[in-house]
Amino acid sequence: MIASYFLWFFLYSLLGWVYETTLCSISQRKFVNRGFLNGPYCPIYGAGALLVILLFGKMTNPFQLFLCSAVVTCALEYLTSYCMEKLFHAKWWDYSSRRFNLHGRICLEGALIFGLLSVLIVRFLHPFVREITALISAPIQYGLAGTIATAMLCDLWITVRAIADFQKKLDVAAQKIAEKKTIALEKLQESERIQSLRTHYEDLASKISRQQHRILLAFPKYRSHRHGELLSELRKTLNAKRKKGGG
Repeated sequence: MIASYFLWFFLYSLLGWVYETTLCSISQRKFVNRGFLNGPYCPIYGAGALLVILLFGKMTNPFQLFLCSAVVTCALEYLTSYCMEKLFHAKWWDYSSRRFNLHGRICLEGALIFGLLSVLIVRFLHPFVREITALISAPIQYGLAGTIATAMLCDLWITVRAIADFQKKLDVAAQKIAEKKTIALEKLQESERIQSLRTHYEDLASKISRQQHRILLAFPKYRSHRHGELLSELRKTLNAKRKKGGG
């Protein structure tokens, strides 16, 4: 049964990735791999769907299911946002510009969408998924679950290392730029100071890996608590390089 739960978690993580990537790609008019991890899955969607299925799978009242699911999934999103911010010292998404938000972590619009998706999953999609899963033998289920779990853990390890490395690059670049600013304010003219700083922004941009660049594109609301100004200038430099390159 544990293997079945994990396979459901993975399936809904995959569907969540499709949903998020489609919305972001349409809004940005280009393909955006909208996921914290590299693979085509958003675990927060899988965790939310599995929670709803386990907690409210036997509810018959769709309105009650909608309300309970909206509360649980929003609580999960808020907790995930809080934990990621504490772990990585950065904000990954921000609903502050939307009405009826809570600390920018969750909003009413998201609650309504999650509630509706939960009703669709519990009442229509999951009964079919449960039947298909039941047709797969236990050894095969455990084999699939083990393989997928191993791949996801490796992905998580690679991603966390990339983010940690990115933070180190920001720390080093911030220190160099702070030193240059001090020197520039004392000795250089304004135009020379700007050009000197721009060199460091471009140097940092050249050291950003493909995965770190993907994360910046996938999370346009990503804000570093320690290096807000530096991250803003880095985005400008990366955008300028992309436009110059025609891509």
